[in-house]
Amino acid sequence: MNIVAYDDLDDPFDVLDLNVLCFNFALTPDMVAKIRQLDQRPFPFFALYAVDQDRVLGQVGVFRVPLMTADGPVEAGAIWAMCTHPAYSRQGIGSVLIREAHDQMRSAGLPFSTLGTSRHWVAHPFYRRHGYLDLANFASSLAHQSTLSEDAGSRLVVRKAAQEDLPQIDRLFRRAAAGKTGYSRRQESFMEMMIEVGDILSMDQLRVIHLGQALVGYVAVRQSESLLAINNFLLLDEIKVVDAAAALLRDASAPYVRIVTNNHSRYLDDLRQAGFRVTTSTLDVTMIKSLGEPLTRDQFYHLFDTVSGRFMMSGFDVT
Repeated sequence: MNIVAYDDLDDPFDVLDLNVLCFNFALTPDMVAKIRQLDQRPFPFFALYAVDQDRVLGQVGVFRVPLMTADGPVEAGAIWAMCTHPAYSRQGIGSVLIREAHDQMRSAGLPFSTLGTSRHWVAHPFYRRHGYLDLANFASSLAHQSTLSEDAGSRLVVRKAAQEDLPQIDRLFRRAAAGKTGYSRRQESFMEMMIEVGDILSMDQLRVIHLGQALVGYVAVRQSESLLAINNFLLLDEIKVVDAAAALLRDASAPYVRIVTNNHSRYLDDLRQAGFRVTTSTLDVTMIKSLGEPLTRDQFYHLFDTVSGRFMMSGFDVT
């Protein structure tokens, strides 16, 4: 078995087949070219593959992600789209790939590796065996529209985002992220990149929130007749999360609203007080590993100041 980079593969069709099988994601050569053109995070080799007799057995993507610690900005590694072909599982392929990914990160001088996964997958214990620790969960907050007062958020205006809003949304993020830790750093045109790549976010899902003429927040939503699911939520500090939720719910005309944030978010106490049912130990988790001297979870908590409410984490940023 050999480990090769994406560009050294004989047939990219095997990569497409693997990603459709494991993620239902069409990682075609055109998609790879688009990500390389727009996204600043992938390593030059894009991803590593375990190959045996010209058959692709497994994949690990490697990103370089900007983070903010309590001590200042750092660049960290990140694992994305790691998988083993179902026909070759439990043969040690994943372990070989992730060790090579860690070696590449160390060679690049990166102090940590991060990733997002789910605790109900076999991946979570696999990553723990390779030294990863849970850094933060995504928390879920659920309420019926009757929980919110009639006048909550009445001064806020919600509308679908347009293409011309994207640069302003990026500027809003930088303003809201000032003084925060965690995933509070992004490339200059991050939202435009996310929309153009299109595998996580579409314009139809993006909403902007105004107070008068001022942009004060944005969210990504998924809506049905019964539930407004808010999957990414960013507000300026002076805007109350309950007011924003009420304005979004009125715009959507759904009876229930669910808000996903990180489990260290400053929003959670306000949502509890407003009557939301808050669950902080959901299955979705962000993990981190030191690539040098081992660190405990408490040391990572201190490094990222997670318990103060300053820690930021979004599904847009976690790989």
